[in-house]
Amino acid sequence: YRTGDLDVAKVANVASDKNTEWYVTHTEPGEWLEWKELPYAAGNVTIKVCYAAKADAKIRFDFGEGTQRRQGPVVELPATGGEWTTVDAFTMKCDVNGWRRTLLNIVAGQPDLNYFTITVEK
Repeated sequence: YRTGDLDVAKVANVASDKNTEWYVTHTEPGEWLEWKELPYAAGNVTIKVCYAAKADAKIRFDFGEGTQRRQGPVVELPATGGEWTTVDAFTMKCDVNGWRRTLLNIVAGQPDLNYFTITVEK
């Protein structure tokens, strides 16, 4: 949930029963998307991002709050010519199971964002 302007659009030619039907568009550097509580399991956590970009872009994930806040690496998203692609953004180690605040920050460029996944290898 987020207050304020949020540009969303419908993905063309996707069945309405798929989770990838909508995406965030018209992003700009300095904007972010926030999830108050996402579940993370202990182990090696891999984040994958599905995006489309007409020009190179950069994003960064932040996790947790206060003294427990961790800043992920800046992830470079090469231009895709506007086609959707999924990339392994990065892998990090989580020491304990728990719910974490998660922010996806737009660092540079204007990527369209369809979804990201969190998978854990224990």
